[in-house]
Amino acid sequence: MSTLPLPSKCIQTLTGHIGPIHTVCYNTNGTYCLTGGQDKSIRLWNPSNGLCIKTYTGHGWEVLGIQV
Repeated sequence: MSTLPLPSKCIQTLTGHIGPIHTVCYNTNGTYCLTGGQDKSIRLWNPSNGLCIKTYTGHGWEVLGIQV
């Protein structure tokens, strides 16, 4: 398994959660990511353009982890 270098600058800011984001999970090629936050929501993003594709609500507590 190869590791990618860590980014050295901010490329995109994902805005939409109310409060902090606790967890992020990318798909294998990095074209989509899921974020989970203090606002009890999970959001599906296109991280290259910062577009929120879908918001999933109804979780009873803060989202602390995501696994796909």
